[in-house]
Amino acid sequence: MSDHLRPAYARPTRLSRWLIFFLVLNLLAAAVAVVTGFLARLPLVQLRRGNASDAVISAVLETEFRHNLVSAIHGILGIVVAVLFLTWVYRVASNAHALAIKPMRFTPGAAVGWYFAPIFNLFRPYQAMFEIWSVSADPEAPYRKRRSDALALWWFLWLTTNFMFSVAIAIVMFSRKDDIGGLLVGNVFRLGGDALSIPLALVIMRIVSRLNRLQAAYRERQHSHAQEHEGEAVPPAANTNFARV
Repeated sequence: MSDHLRPAYARPTRLSRWLIFFLVLNLLAAAVAVVTGFLARLPLVQLRRGNASDAVISAVLETEFRHNLVSAIHGILGIVVAVLFLTWVYRVASNAHALAIKPMRFTPGAAVGWYFAPIFNLFRPYQAMFEIWSVSADPEAPYRKRRSDALALWWFLWLTTNFMFSVAIAIVMFSRKDDIGGLLVGNVFRLGGDALSIPLALVIMRIVSRLNRLQAAYRERQHSHAQEHEGEAVPPAANTNFARV
């Protein structure tokens, strides 16, 4: 890859800190959503069993309102995390291109853009991230078989969590308000999505920290190597003159 085509290397330190900060907030919101979701389920079970007293109906409305409020906060934080995460992906993809010895398959724009392509977003983003990880781990030999359990776990949780929330939204949209069975099924999928959001946030934080360290370590080795060669290239006469100054 020619140097004039390489993007500039820039450590995403501040971006990573903001991303991790909102991941922590999102994790906490997910934990609260699990609790409120479970509490919202209890009066629905009573209602399905035939207990339609005023107290149960009031509990259904109260717990569902609280759970919807927490879910809305969780959703807003999820959008912020998604924007920061994709911005971070673009940055580390650009850094991988700056470090790469050979041309990479996915451009920084493609590494982000594939998340928005139907069908392809089931596998292309993982392939792009795997390439970024491989190049960052060893730019000189990136395409040998390399395994990353963190990336595999991240992608499994990413797909499963999004599936859970998609089903829950579909059930809410197409179920009748008096369909208690449908509401209970939707509650299960919402609980599943909220619960899986917790390990998903933890895995993303691990990937962010690890990938940043991989790129920074190779960049530092590259810089040290360049400085050594510059020192060797200085002629003895120049060193003597410098010493006299």
